[in-house]
Amino acid sequence: MEEVKITWSKDEPLEMASQAKHTVTEMTGNSNYTSPDVPLPDMDDAADLVIAKYPTRNGTELQKQAFKDAVVDLDDLLHKQARYINEKSEGDRTKIISGGWTPTATTRSRSVITDKVEVLKLKPIGGGVLKVNAKKPIGCDKLFYVIYTGEVVDLIIRGTQFIIPDNARGVQIVANGRQSMRLTGFSDFAKVSIVAYSINAAGISPPSGVFSTKIL
Repeated sequence: MEEVKITWSKDEPLEMASQAKHTVTEMTGNSNYTSPDVPLPDMDDAADLVIAKYPTRNGTELQKQAFKDAVVDLDDLLHKQARYINEKSEGDRTKIISGGWTPTATTRSRSVITDKVEVLKLKPIGGGVLKVNAKKPIGCDKLFYVIYTGEVVDLIIRGTQFIIPDNARGVQIVANGRQSMRLTGFSDFAKVSIVAYSINAAGISPPSGVFSTKIL
């Protein structure tokens, strides 16, 4: 679905007037837009007024104000007409272009599941503390860490749920893992292993490899 892109600016009044006159030309006799909210003669007159007053934009205070008023009026008419185009075109790119307007996408590309986490650095720093640094895949919204102090077993994933098998022992979950973080409480274990997952709106990535280290 697309809508009108605001390509004009009050800072470029002559270009704005040119854009307005172009829409008048393209919308004249256009069966997609039979009753525009801004009558085409009104749009044409407003554009002509900006063009006519442009040479006096730095004149007397009255001339300056008249020019500013003409620019603001034309800008308002263009925005009003753009809303009409959006309504009548119903997001159809071809129809928007046919009226002399520039389309722009309004819907984002659908998210896709990211690649798996390829790099996970584990650094024991003493006292049962483990520093974790992950390389986030492109498109990753958050990281999910599964920590094993016993045998590494595969988790069951159903939709967005991680299910720990009944026979698993020594499994801990960090649901909102950060790219760089410290994990504590490992002083009673000789070895720790971590598997990481990348999560975004599309779902859960495949698991990373198993990254292991000895605790200091």
